[in-house]
Order: sequence, then structure tokens, then C-alpha cells
Amino acid sequence: MRQNVDTLPILTFRPIFKNVLWGGKRIAEFKGIPSQGDKIGEAWELSPMDNRESIVDEGSLEGCSLNEIASRYPMQLCGRISVERYGHRFPLLIKWLDTNDDLSIQVHPDGALAASRHNSNGKTEMWYCVDAAPDAYLYNGFNTSITPERLKTAIEQHEIISLLGKFHPRKGDVFYMPAGRIHSLGPGNLILEIQEASDITYRIYDYNRLDTDGNPRQLHIEESLEALDFTVHDNSRTHIDPTPGTEITMQQCQLFTATLINPVAPTVLDLSHRESFTILTAVDGNATLTDPDGNTTSLRQGHTALVPASMPEVSIVPDQGSCQIVTVYMS
Repeated sequence: MRQNVDTLPILTFRPIFKNVLWGGKRIAEFKGIPSQGDKIGEAWELSPMDNRESIVDEGSLEGCSLNEIASRYPMQLCGRISVERYGHRFPLLIKWLDTNDDLSIQVHPDGALAASRHNSNGKTEMWYCVDAAPDAYLYNGFNTSITPERLKTAIEQHEIISLLGKFHPRKGDVFYMPAGRIHSLGPGNLILEIQEASDITYRIYDYNRLDTDGNPRQLHIEESLEALDFTVHDNSRTHIDPTPGTEITMQQCQLFTATLINPVAPTVLDLSHRESFTILTAVDGNATLTDPDGNTTSLRQGHTALVPASMPEVSIVPDQGSCQIVTVYMS
């Protein structure tokens, strides 16, 4: 830690761009920044993960890592709820996804399985659709009740797609994937992903694609069978229409609460009751954030700010009269 601070400020971080075979170039365009390449599938906005840890990009703590700050100021940054559950490590990961091709069909382990196998958190996640091509699609859950044996046969015979719940998303759709639910994204999606801080993915099927070295991409069939929830669920998708001047809960689960706010005038967001950090990601338009001491932070479309748990409120002023911001906090 390079600096001592009396009061933690609103923090912004350098995005971490990930080049992948299914990626595109819309993330940089959406953010309004120079191109990062033509195969950028992910931009990690806020990450405590080893080797991909977020670094503060400006202010008194510029150059400090997210985990440095969380370790030194756990209650100030993360808040009581997070510290009681996760100690001094930041618990969530926020990223953008741009799909120019199909992702693998995959599943993530829950907390118990991830702890026993990998000494890691599980990976429950949520997708918020910011943009989708007219023919975009994604998969979430099974569309019929099946057995592990039937699934293995479907994988071997390249028929697994027919067993999955297929959706054609549109802007404002929310998809919840608790750990254990099979899922995938098809081409044409620009997604904000909110997830537990974990990078464990079991790849079930990958369309017989080869990696950059010309080898078949590794599958994790046996691991997946133990992790999968074979239940057919009816809560895969909800749709959120922003309402001017309101805050709408998009998803509330044991791990996090995500809301959508649509300020159309200077707005004070009361955070005093949360006992948690609050993450703000601009998904439509730009805003200026002001802390109680009058310090300002620019929050541009596609960018993310972290408000420490010790900050009781933040003022939001939309730059063009209106904006939409996703907030995430522990509940």
C-alpha cells in the first residue's frame, strides 16, 4: 500500500481486457475508448483474482491493487457483511462480455464443491443484456428433465444443444445462473456479468473447436456431471424496463443484490443502510459522482466505480439529463 488515507474515496480501476477466440470489438466501442483488438471477449472491470487483479487508475490510491486496499481497510472498503463472509478479500467480479461466436457449453461449481476441489469460491453469476443483435441467442438451463447418462450420450452424439433452454435476449433482460446451472452465450450479445470472485469453469461441449495450437479444447465431463443441477427451472429470464428516477431490483440472492437506477436529475443515493461496498457501472450514458466531501468522479458509459462501505451517500448527476447505472452490493 503506497498511501495512507483517512477516508477512502470513490475508486476507479484499469480494465483488464481478455483476448479470446469468440470475442469481438464492441466493448471498446461501447466504452468510447481506442480499440483493444478484434477478439476482445471480456473486460474485467473489478477483479480480486490472482494475475488479473484490478489496479486503481487515479487519485490518492493510484497504483494500489484492490486486494491491497481490502486487506488494509476491510471494514471501510468492503463493509461488515462482506468481511464476516469473506474476510479481507473482495468477494465479487464484474466484467463485460462481447460474443462474436459461441462460447462453450459450461457449468460452474457451487461453494462446497469449489472449496473441496479448488480451495475456491463457487461461481454464481448474473447477466444483464445491454445490447443484442436481432438474431442473438443464449442458453440457460435444461429444457427437459434428463439423467447424467442421457447427457453423456447427447455430448458424444453432438446433440446437447437440443436439451438446453434457448433464449433470444433483448436489452434489459436479466439472466440468473446459480452455480450448477448449464449455460452459454451465442454470438451477438453485449453483457454485463456480475459473479462471485471465481474463475472456475467446467467446459461440457465446445463444438469440436481447436485452440490456438491446433489442439482440441479440453472438456471437463466428469467434473461437470458432479456440479450440474439437472432440475428444469422456470426463472431463467426477467426483463427490466428502466423507470425514470427510480431504483429497481434486478436480482437479489444470498451473494449479492443488483439494481438498476435511472437518474434524470441530480440524485443522492443513500448507502447508509447497506453495510457493504456499492459498485456502480454505467450501462447507458455518463454521469458525475460526488462524495460527501465534494470530490467528483466521472462515470462514463461502460465504466465502473467502487464506492466504499464507509461512504454514507453519493450524489449522481447525469451528464446529458439521463443515464442508467447498475448497482451491486452485498445483502
